[in-house]
Amino acid sequence: MLLSTESAWKKFGCKDPYFGVLTEPKFHQDAITDKSKEIFFDSGERQIEKTFENIENFCGRKTFLRTLDFGCGVGRLTIPLTKSSGTVVGVDISPAMLEEAADNCKKRLIDNVEFLETQEWLDKSNDKYDLIHTHIVLQHIPTAKGLSLIHQFIKRLSPDGVCAIHVTYEKDSRWRHIKHGLRKWTPFLQAFVNVLRKRSIDTPFMQMNPYNINKISKILQNSGIDGYQSYFTNHGGNFGMTIYFQKPA
Repeated sequence: MLLSTESAWKKFGCKDPYFGVLTEPKFHQDAITDKSKEIFFDSGERQIEKTFENIENFCGRKTFLRTLDFGCGVGRLTIPLTKSSGTVVGVDISPAMLEEAADNCKKRLIDNVEFLETQEWLDKSNDKYDLIHTHIVLQHIPTAKGLSLIHQFIKRLSPDGVCAIHVTYEKDSRWRHIKHGLRKWTPFLQAFVNVLRKRSIDTPFMQMNPYNINKISKILQNSGIDGYQSYFTNHGGNFGMTIYFQKPA
């Protein structure tokens, strides 16, 4: 049977955590080296530099007291976020990912970060943040749950706080959409693809779920957000955008 998305990511966390974050062959657990890890984390530095450039252009802010990195994985983006934040909270569904992220921070002598499993974070309903960030994460979550999380982000954003959320909205071709659906709902086909790509036969399927931008816009407008700024993305033929918005003071 197909694994649920939660079970799939817990399995990635245990068996192939870096590949689970960036799906390039050099990041597989049996191939990763100190050099490829350096490339992995350097890509996170560049991503956050661009994110902060966009935030500054959007609203002028450069630093934050308390930051949430939702779907933090092994800390690729959490680590650079600590440079411009008083405290960073990294949240992930996978305990193994969180353990690896904590170890990566410890090696770098980073002490202004804490890590929580997703349910632990959901239980802390009164926690507030002045920056909420999530990148290449919501696409792997079924859209109904993802939209619920966007409600949570808005609720937990402090007045004047900034949110940067990435979603995918469409594939670049009808054929890519069909292939994705076949692999999602046909477990033996996913196993066959794993064999062809020389992966473990039980490597989970990585969902890529498109979001309706109109629904997201409606959530933001109904929550009192008066506008947003967005930038297009393309991850392997999955068209998306990063949306930046600010909660009114």
